[in-house]
Amino acid sequence: MADQRGHKLLWTLLAIAVVILLVTWIVRLGNSEPPQVWHGDQKLYVALGESAAVTIYLEGLPAYNWTSPDDQVERQAISLKTIVDAAMQPGFMPEKYGYDLQATDYYDLLADTLEGDHRQLPGYAELSRGFVIEYFNGYTDSSDLLVLWDEALDYSNSYKVRLFDRGIVRTVEPVYFDGDGAVEVASASSSNAARIELHGMPAVKIDGRQAVRLHHAVRDANLDGFDPKQRQYVINLCYGLPTGQVNLLADKLGARIFDLPQWDRKAQFNLHQGYLYNDENGKLGLGWDGREPDDGLFVIEQADGLRLEVYDVTRPQL
Repeated sequence: MADQRGHKLLWTLLAIAVVILLVTWIVRLGNSEPPQVWHGDQKLYVALGESAAVTIYLEGLPAYNWTSPDDQVERQAISLKTIVDAAMQPGFMPEKYGYDLQATDYYDLLADTLEGDHRQLPGYAELSRGFVIEYFNGYTDSSDLLVLWDEALDYSNSYKVRLFDRGIVRTVEPVYFDGDGAVEVASASSSNAARIELHGMPAVKIDGRQAVRLHHAVRDANLDGFDPKQRQYVINLCYGLPTGQVNLLADKLGARIFDLPQWDRKAQFNLHQGYLYNDENGKLGLGWDGREPDDGLFVIEQADGLRLEVYDVTRPQL
């Protein structure tokens, strides 16, 4: 009898413990805050791969409080990854792409800040550290969306995107030059120079063939002190012809330095219009957007051994 009473007592205590745990769980569940979601009528367009852009309404998407590194103010935020995931279809492989952002004022992260270099685009992993927040736009006297990035990515302010309500997130598939050739990039005022191999550089399609943008070769040279945001540059071309070496500035332009292509994309003739390609025989050529052959002045059909000389033409401030 004593053993039976002992077993009953043990089972009674276990039952009481289970009831206490169950009641505690129910109370905690009732007191817990529901998952945070975005409140607002903003929307974005997301274009993934070859698919047409889809509209993503932010209302109801998972969100959370995020403290902006700019002003240390806590705001509701949605990660760019959450937005892309909402547009994703089965079978899509997000890791193979970079992600470009386009604002409603026609600002384009890839074109305007990264100068077409898709190597610098955020990848899918980085999207979890990109945040969409609401901000007040003083120019329109209304609220809009702003994209900011976690400080750990070291994107600083250059990757910010304003006026992003009804903006676009689009994928960019990396394409790399599979041809051959090299150019030398040198400072005109020092011995600083670098040889740039074109194979594996970002490529674009021009006239049905791959090409490397000329300004990417200059960028990759990492010349000491090169800073196109603060300085102004023109680029001289030195190359070989069957008749001998040609220095474009000295031999064909009569030292008129401002007839050379400028770095500034707003200039009528600028380096961003130039591109390098392999012809049908694998030889390196140099072409320009919208520029017809000009007897070897700038359009160079045989550009093997091309040397790009960078001149700093910044005018002193008075």
